Amino acid sequence: MFAIDFKGQTNLLAQEIPSAVGMRGFYIGALKGEYYFFRYDCEKMLKEGTLRPCSWLGRSA
Repeated sequence: MFAIDFKGQTNLLAQEIPSAVGMRGFYIGALKGEYYFFRYDCEKMLKEGTLRPCSWLGRSA
């Protein structure tokens, strides 16, 4: 699970999904879509802090 700043929004939850070789894919629920980035772009985003690993604790109803 990751937090991502993307398309003018901050701290969107992004779940990593399988993708093509050389790419990393993320499902971003708030944007209702799958987005794919080149691996080097993801590394850049991690260094810049616009993509951050995070944990998610669910709560039961």
